[in-house]
Formats: sequence, structure tokens, C-alpha cells
Amino acid sequence: MNPVLFFGIFVCVTAGAGWTLLDRIVRQDPMPVIERILLSYCLGSILLYFEVFAVGAFRYDRVTMAGVLVGTALVAFPSAKKAFAVAEPSVRSTFSNLVGFVRINPVAALLWAISAAIVALSLVEGLAPPSDGDSLNYHLGIPQRDLEQGVLGPDWAAYVYAFFPALSEHLYRLALALSGPQAAQLVAGSFGPLLALATVQVAKRLGYGEIIAALAVLMVVGLRVVVWEMGTCYVELALTVFTMTALLTLMRLRENGSYRNAVLFGLMVGGGVLVKYHGLAIGACFAAILMWDLKTSRLQWSRLLAAGLVAVVLLVPHSLRNIYYTGNPLFPLFNRLFHPDGPIFLDIEAMFGRGRSLLDFLRMPWDISIFSTYYFDGMQLGSPYLLAFLPLAWLTRRTSDAVTRIHALTLTSFALLYAVCWFWLLSQQVRFLVIIAPILAIFAAAGVVGAWQQSRP
Repeated sequence: MNPVLFFGIFVCVTAGAGWTLLDRIVRQDPMPVIERILLSYCLGSILLYFEVFAVGAFRYDRVTMAGVLVGTALVAFPSAKKAFAVAEPSVRSTFSNLVGFVRINPVAALLWAISAAIVALSLVEGLAPPSDGDSLNYHLGIPQRDLEQGVLGPDWAAYVYAFFPALSEHLYRLALALSGPQAAQLVAGSFGPLLALATVQVAKRLGYGEIIAALAVLMVVGLRVVVWEMGTCYVELALTVFTMTALLTLMRLRENGSYRNAVLFGLMVGGGVLVKYHGLAIGACFAAILMWDLKTSRLQWSRLLAAGLVAVVLLVPHSLRNIYYTGNPLFPLFNRLFHPDGPIFLDIEAMFGRGRSLLDFLRMPWDISIFSTYYFDGMQLGSPYLLAFLPLAWLTRRTSDAVTRIHALTLTSFALLYAVCWFWLLSQQVRFLVIIAPILAIFAAAGVVGAWQQSRP
């Protein structure tokens, strides 16, 4: 199948199936359109992951993956039926609103146009043959080997990579079987536009205006690591989208502490773990924030337990597979706990960075922005505009709304907690910090606009 055609079908089916599942979970609860799009695509991705996981364990080829796609399309059918019913008036309304937006907010419209051009060009990158190391080694290399043998099985020759969480890789397996590697790269790139939507929605949750939201999006999609990963089969963009959607869902959970929102939050956190083991660190950051929520009575224990249970249940099939083959549910992590005489894999002390002292941590923003090619994994950030503009956030006007202040404190705490985990517990690769890039970009954009407003007479 032509990769562009497959990509269009994939996006519609994934979002449609997720929309149907979301309707079953939230029912009549009102929700902003952007949050609904983000949750729908994430839920559809989780559904496809489990389908490929289950079917591929017995047979993995074009026929079975076509069956998976058709089955998911049937799940998406109720949502598609609703979409067609409102399509024509929605298109007309969207066009008129867009024209009005350009007239009222020409600066924001220009920023959005630049961001859209960057995203479009970055997606076009995916039509080139794969050439990056990690994709060839395991993100695409292992799925290709599975396609050749006709079943999903452990690739013992691929070091420990065959036992990593594989939500993104299972989406790539679907694309690889039905189209080819270019389609898989387009699927990975689909999380780029979602990253932009997540950034603007978080900015609006903080009460920022159109210009700050549009500038934050431009700062995020303009990062070299984002442009690069949108044309590859890396997984950090998907993990970032799950993380930002989880943050948005946490905000909803605080406003409406229903079990439905707790389930959605657990699904987003658990889905992030299924993308990459770094999701465990992200889950730990959320756990610290939730403990504070419990102390201040913003959340109930029952909701927290429900969210945690859902997140753990999502990881069970992956863990059972790892136990079957290795005896370690989180292999290769914590291998000495399950095999005291076994080897230690992925020794973080030998991976990148200047060091792990407090002074190195304090130097970290400067080093990753200025000296990343020397100490870290290459010039991932590009021009150091986040470093330059983020301090200006102190110039922004403080809101008097208590809920917005709590949201801002939550985002700040999460970014700091994740930075601590990244520095002392994970491999110090700068691209892993893209998880908190939207938060940093929002505050940097607010700083730029705040400084501009204060400089005007």
C-alpha cells in the first residue's frame, strides 16, 4: 500500500477507534475538542498495541495485520458515523472561524503558519528510507525480522532491545506489514502534530492567550530533536504526547474527581510506560505529585488506587512475556533483583554526561544547551532559545486564579522532578528531555511576551 494512503487510513482508524472508546469511558462529560483528540489517538494506539501483541504472537504477516486494521476500523465505525453527520457544517464553521482568527490575531496566525510548515516538512522526511542507527538496529530492525519469520518472537541477537516496551514498535509493525518502513516513519511522525496540540492546550489551561500558545508551539516543533524524530521511528515524541495528555487528564481529575477521569489518567500513564521504560520515571513523578494532592485533599485515595491499578494492568501482558522468556518482568531493568548472579544491563554510570554531582546538575541547563555535542548525545536542542527565554518567565503577570496557580505549580514540579530523575537515574541523553520541552516552551513563550509587554511604553 502507498505509505501516504496507509498513513491517512491509519490516522482515521486510530483516532476513530479511540474516540469510540473515549465515549464509552466519559459518556456525556463535556471535554475540550483538543483534549478529546489527544485522548482518542492515545487510546486508539493502546488498542492497536494489544491487538498486534495478541495476534502477532501466533502469526504476523500482511493478512493478519490487515485483519487487525479492519477490526479496529469496525470499532471506529460509530465515531465515523457521527463525524460524517456533522462534517459539512463543521467544515464551514471551521473555515469561517479560521478567517476570523487570522483577522483578529495576525501575529498568532503567522506563528501557527510557521509551525505548520515545520511539521509538514518534518513529516515529509519520513518518506525517505530509514537511515538512523536506533531505527535500523531495533525500532524497525526487530519488527522486520519478525515479519520475515512470520511471528512475534524474541530476537536474542538484538541485545536487550527485544524486551523493551513496544507500543510504538507494534504500530510500526502494523505499518511495516501493510506498507513499508516509510509508512512506519509517518506513523511515528503523527505524534508531532499531537505534540503541538498538547502544548497549546496546556498553555490555554494556564490561562495564556493565543500569541503565547502559538509561540510555545513554535518553540517546541522548532527543536532539532522534534524535527529529527518526526522523520524517524524513535519513540520520545509518542511518550511526550502520552505524558502531556496525562497532565491534562490530571487537571480534569482535580476538577471532577470521578472514577472515569481516574481511569483515563491511569490509561495515559500506563500507555506511556508501554511506549518506553522511561514511563516508569514519569509515573514516579506523578506519584509524588499525587501524594501532595492526597495531603491537601484535592484527590481521594480511591481515585488514586483506581488510576494506579489501570496503569499496572496495562503493563501485565508485557511483563508476563518478559517473565516467560527471562524471569524478570521488567527485563533488562533491575536484573540483579531477579537474578542475583546475573549481569547488569544498561549501566547508567557509563552513559553520557559530565557527571552526577550537584554542581553538574546546576550546570546542566547550560551544558545541554551549549556543550551538548561535547558532553551529551549531540546538538539535540539546536539554538539555545529555551535557555535564553525561560528566565524571562519571572516577568510574567501572576494570576489571581487559585486553580491556574495550582496547574502552574504542578507543571513546574513535574518538570523539576523529571529533570532530577533524568540526571541521576537515567541515561543522560538530551533527547529524553523532550518529555518536558512543552512545559519549558510554554513558560519561555510567556516570558518573551511578558518582557515585550513590559518594555513597551
